[in-house]
Amino acid sequence: MTDYGSARVRTAAKPSGQVYARRRLIAGLVAGALGQLLVATLLGFLLAGGLAYGVRVMATLFSGMIATPLLFTAGFALMFKNDSRSLGGGVVLGAFLASLLLVVLYLLL
Repeated sequence: MTDYGSARVRTAAKPSGQVYARRRLIAGLVAGALGQLLVATLLGFLLAGGLAYGVRVMATLFSGMIATPLLFTAGFALMFKNDSRSLGGGVVLGAFLASLLLVVLYLLL
């Protein structure tokens, strides 16, 4: 039998749902950014297979326009489920930030 004090300490030590939501958001942010860059790189190198390296890089930056809606769709599909809503939001945010990175790189090159 436990007393009231030990039950209260055990309840206070348990992380809340907001902590898990924040962890899922960060995991989705990383997954979305890496997924965006990976899909854009693969598509870019497939599109410009036998050409020079500079053309491949530009094709990678250009193929970000294909990868962005793909990952946005995946993120919004994850947001339909209540348990993975923050994960889907992180995927969308990560894909958006990676798209901004690709746009900046495109403008600099």
